[in-house]
Amino acid sequence: MSFLQKHRAVFDETFEEVAEQLLAAIRERAPPAAVFLEKAIRYNVPGGKLARGLTVVATAAEIADKKQIAASFDLREACRLGWCMEFLQAAFLIADDVMDQSATRRGKPCWYTLPTVGLEAVNDSFLHLAFVQQILRHFFRRHANYLDMLELVDQISFETELGQLMDMTPSNQANKANAAPSHPQPTTPGGSTASHPGVAVKQVVSDLIPAPVAASFSQESYERICRLKTAQYTYYLPMALGLAFCGITEQAHPGPFGILRRLCNDLGILFQEQDDMLDCYGDAAVTGKVGTDIQDSKVTWLATEAHKRMSAQQQAIFQRHYGSPEAASVAAVKALYEELGMRDLWSREEAARVGAITTLLDGLPADQAALLPVGLVRDLLAAMEQEGGSTQPYVAPPPCWAGGGWRLWVSSRAPDRLRPAWDPLRMLLLLLLWLETEGEALAHDEAAVLPWWW
Repeated sequence: MSFLQKHRAVFDETFEEVAEQLLAAIRERAPPAAVFLEKAIRYNVPGGKLARGLTVVATAAEIADKKQIAASFDLREACRLGWCMEFLQAAFLIADDVMDQSATRRGKPCWYTLPTVGLEAVNDSFLHLAFVQQILRHFFRRHANYLDMLELVDQISFETELGQLMDMTPSNQANKANAAPSHPQPTTPGGSTASHPGVAVKQVVSDLIPAPVAASFSQESYERICRLKTAQYTYYLPMALGLAFCGITEQAHPGPFGILRRLCNDLGILFQEQDDMLDCYGDAAVTGKVGTDIQDSKVTWLATEAHKRMSAQQQAIFQRHYGSPEAASVAAVKALYEELGMRDLWSREEAARVGAITTLLDGLPADQAALLPVGLVRDLLAAMEQEGGSTQPYVAPPPCWAGGGWRLWVSSRAPDRLRPAWDPLRMLLLLLLWLETEGEALAHDEAAVLPWWW
């Protein structure tokens, strides 16, 4: 059993303890809000894979075992700390869906799209962030590293929000002096605004709505976004919290924490690259989210690497269509990616990323490895390999009749999240293959014959 799944049952149980403690405080201070906030918590927090929260628990459990303090290790307390990550994740996702105007999250409508919620979701995001502080305060105020935990959450939240700003900045802002206001104020006949009489509209826009920092399609910009937006709170924060729970802090052990940051940065970049590929090519029915990176003009791995390889003509096509919500423009960008062989390139990129992380883990000195969740990192890497796999191709072409028999030209390593469950079709094709080969080839070399979605 993997490190992440080992304590899943206990982790699920402790959600009710954490949620009830928060709701009790809400009922005491603002009774009318309790019913709504209970719905908000239960709708936004427990869904998904809970990987960040479980990473806290797995880190603490592995280190407790290494330090031979397993007898005094409080698993339920570690699980409560893990839920801090899931409330933080909920806060970020609620806000992210509003900013991206997404439709679905985890296979259900985004919180802000519910009729009783709307843009009130912005305040709900703030509340979920505040819930993290409340969990720490209630359960860990007497922990020796309580202050370290608070500072970790505060610092990583700040860095993640900076990464979100960079991610939200559309690439075409690079050539604009100012962004236009989404809701222009009414103007007077003289050109001034109603709330700023005598002040020209252009000046108000310039003063109040400065243009975001323009993001460029460079490797440096992309990796900075990955580190700030993804790596810090997906990997570094949960592992650092798990270490703090076991008495290991950066101040006391700067060397191992330096290695941890490097590992988490590399994991975060790999995770974001996989996410970018899924956004472009994944099946929303399987991933639970409709991809919008092309429409939103996001700086992604695909866009960044494509820019390095485009001709002048291809650049013109990209500039014309990237960032457009039109289906034809999205198709044009995807066609351009196919011309450039981006899915072939991704297979090599993924292998290189995984190899670099494995090499770093294999070369760790024993004294530093003893203070780091090496087993967990290996599990995470293995899961990413299995789930990411090769993304070429994502969509299987139809079977064709050639050379007297059925042949399917598809990859055998596509991600599990992209494999549709076509059971009747599988059975039909199995029968055809068996009849053609009289069972011999299938019995001896199934992997060479069956398609990836088998």
